[in-house]
Parts: sequence; C-alpha cells; structure tokens
Amino acid sequence: MTGIILLFLLMVTAGCSNNDSGNEAAVDGPSSSVGESDQPTVEQRDDAGSVEEASDSREAENNAEVIDNANQSERKVIFHGDMTIEVSALEEVQSHIQQRVEEVDGYIVESSVNESENDRRRGTLVARVPQEHFSSFLDEVESASQRVVRRSTRGNDVTEEYVDLESRLRSKETVEQRLTTFMEEAENTEDLLNISNELSAVQEEIERLEGRIQYLDNRVDYATATIQMEEHAASSLQDSDSLETWSKAKNLFMSSINGIVSFFSTLIVFVVGLSPILVPLLAITALLLFIRKRKAGKEKGE
Repeated sequence: MTGIILLFLLMVTAGCSNNDSGNEAAVDGPSSSVGESDQPTVEQRDDAGSVEEASDSREAENNAEVIDNANQSERKVIFHGDMTIEVSALEEVQSHIQQRVEEVDGYIVESSVNESENDRRRGTLVARVPQEHFSSFLDEVESASQRVVRRSTRGNDVTEEYVDLESRLRSKETVEQRLTTFMEEAENTEDLLNISNELSAVQEEIERLEGRIQYLDNRVDYATATIQMEEHAASSLQDSDSLETWSKAKNLFMSSINGIVSFFSTLIVFVVGLSPILVPLLAITALLLFIRKRKAGKEKGE
C-alpha cells in the first residue's frame, strides 16, 4: 500500500513539472515569434523594392504623359511669311506697314528702297510681329496693295528640340548643384581644382542651353514677315510736254539723214577700196562689149 502511494505521488509531481515547462514554452514562444516578426525578411525587402520600383516606373510614365499632353496643347512653331505686292505709292504703303508693326508691339528688322532698271522703285521690309497677330498683319498688308503677286507662309515645329533642351538643362542644373556641394566638402587643393574645372564646364553648357531656349522662345513668340514691294504708277493721259513730239520727230529726221550719209559713205569707201580690182574689171568688160558690138555691126553690114 505504501508503495502504491509513493508511486502516485511521483506521477503527480512529474505531471506538474510537465505543465510548468509547457507553460514556460507557451510564454516564450509568442515572445520569440513577435521578435522575429519585427525584423523584415529578405523576401519582404525584395517585395518592398519591387513596389518602390513599380512606383518609380508609374511616376516616370505619368511624367511622360504630362509632357506629351503639354506638347499637344502648346506646340512650339516658328512661322515665316513671304509676300510680293504691287503698290501705287511706295513710301505711303511702307509707312503704313511700319505704323501697323508698332501698333501690334512688333519691330522692323530691315527696310530698304532702290531703283530698278525701268525707273521703277522696289522696296524690301522685314518685320517681326507677335504670332497672334501674324495672319491679320499679312491680311492688312494685302489690303494696302494694288495686287498681290505672291503670298506664302511656312512653319517650323521645334517642340521636340525645345523639350530636349529643357530636359538637358534640368540635368545640368542637378550636376551643378552636386558639384557645388562637392566643392564645399573638398579637403585638398587638387580636388578643389578638378571640381572647379568640371563646374565651370557645366555652367558654360547651362548658359548655352539657356541661350538656345531664349532664342527659340523669341522665334516662336514673334513671327517673321518679309515683304517685297514694287511701285506701279496708275496710267493717265500725258501732256504735250511729257510726250515730246517735236523732239522725237527731229531725232527721227536726223537719224534718217545720218543713215543716208552713212550708206553713201560706206559705198564710197567700198568703191575706193576695191578700185584696184574694179577698174581693170570694168576696162576689160568695156573692151569686150566694144569688140562684140563692132563684130555684130560688121555681120549686119555684110
């Protein structure tokens, strides 16, 4: 009986011991799983990187769409127009065109007037006018003329070049900022000189890009119109003084006399010059005619 009781106590003690160790394991288990879950695994970091890359890709695509939409809504086009017109009063029309250019806040690039071979004056005028007034300006020039000989317009789309210049400019400005930071952190003279040279080259490139962008902006904002003007006076009856009838008749008479004198003078020169040949020929011809006539007379007498 005593042995049975001791065996029972041992079994109870072993059971309690197992329960305590199980409880400790249960307590330690959750804490360890919590600690492990706090640290990201390799797969989680890879997934995060993939998400970040996908986000960057979507952002790049959105930027590209924004650029495309901006390009479609506002194209950069350089316009140029050429006109050749006939006018009755060159100075008046030229003054009118210059006044109209000033009214639309444009400016004159070139203006010239010259005389042609047939005593007709020709003028050239090159004007830069704001693009929004370009078509109406050409219409007004046409209305001020007698006749339009030629009118043409053309456009040069520089949108692609303009966007490329802006992108390169932003890239160079980023490089400039980084080089400026490196220069401030340089610890020796050699590094400072190398960074300074690179920075100078980048700044020169930035100035060149900015200059090209400003040039394109000006060409796009102001269209160029080249106008060729030819003066044609209106026809009218001329008076007797302008006709110069007597003067023209006298000139014609003198031309006729001079022609006759010139003819006889040429004839005399021809005869005198060829006399060494003509005189013997004439003498031989006269002798032959005399012999023939005499012979014919004898035959008739017989």
